[in-house]
Amino acid sequence: MSWHLIIRSNDVDKEIICSQLWDSQTTGILIDEDNKITAGFESKELAEAAQNILEGDSKVVPDNSDWSQPNINHLNIQTEKELIKLKIESSRVFGHGKHPTTSLAIDYIIEVMTQNIKPDAAAPNFLDVGTGSGVLAILASKLGATSFGIDNNPDAIKAANINASVNNVKNINFSLDDLESFDIKFDLIVANLLLPIQKELANKITDLLKPNANLIVSGILQTQSKEILSYYKTLKVVNFKDLDSWVTYKFTNK
Repeated sequence: MSWHLIIRSNDVDKEIICSQLWDSQTTGILIDEDNKITAGFESKELAEAAQNILEGDSKVVPDNSDWSQPNINHLNIQTEKELIKLKIESSRVFGHGKHPTTSLAIDYIIEVMTQNIKPDAAAPNFLDVGTGSGVLAILASKLGATSFGIDNNPDAIKAANINASVNNVKNINFSLDDLESFDIKFDLIVANLLLPIQKELANKITDLLKPNANLIVSGILQTQSKEILSYYKTLKVVNFKDLDSWVTYKFTNK
């Protein structure tokens, strides 16, 4: 049996809490729109050990969820030319499509795919690092990309593949591969990741960009802008967008 540690947080403390959870051997983290953090653990002992480290309102509960009843989110994404309707199941993984970090990334994906990619060009290669439910990779495929999504959570890959099938997307591949496994370069990469993971992966992500390609970095609090800019200092900042306390950057490899 697996166990959940459920924590009530706020935007200021969320990043620190998530970092502590990863250090405490969580198997995955889900953050909902009300800033409730649910962290999975392989045993009650591990969940309680993590709880003892954290401050604030929290509880340890068994994972008795009935995953046979999926939580389906309907997303209507409007571009200049079309309305894209997606069905995303994200019960066990991050990525219901409505969190500010995801919404900001969606805006930039649409911008790059509709403005920066020439209509007569070959299908651009798109990579979603930490794909979760696969929503961003699925959107990119709907917009004409050949998409790849990677995650270290097997539940995420399972959910992403189901979501790709439900949305009738074929030009997409989800896997547990790491960044070193790719022998191709990408026209567009999205990294919607917490700050400690951005720090760990920044150089590897940068190495996978084609010349003049774009990188979208999300999952970052506005107070963390200085750090994230230092991690990707070899790239040029095109612009940024913020929503609530979150910020998303668009870089180019020039």
